[in-house]
Amino acid sequence: MYMYLKLLFILFPISFFLFLLYISFNEKKYTSCLYDPLTNFSYIHVDNKKTIKNIQDSLNKQDNVYHIKNGGLYYNNKLMKKLLDCSKTNIEFMNKKYGVGLLS
Repeated sequence: MYMYLKLLFILFPISFFLFLLYISFNEKKYTSCLYDPLTNFSYIHVDNKKTIKNIQDSLNKQDNVYHIKNGGLYYNNKLMKKLLDCSKTNIEFMNKKYGVGLLS
């Protein structure tokens, strides 16, 4: 009997942790156009709603947490990814490539 309780106390936290990990990595992703107020250009980015909002807020505040330079998105001065210009053709391409929808 005690062996089963020990097993339950070991497996429950592990399964709960794996569940939380699964949820955090499977957030719904969207295509969005990020507007860079410094250059007046928009770029396509695919991510979850919260991250897209954080990036756009940072670009608007120009706090340099996120910034765009030479078509690259930087986070704390480290290149995260290269970006495409925001156009209908590029949006359709990204939606098909990543299997996502446009954030409205």
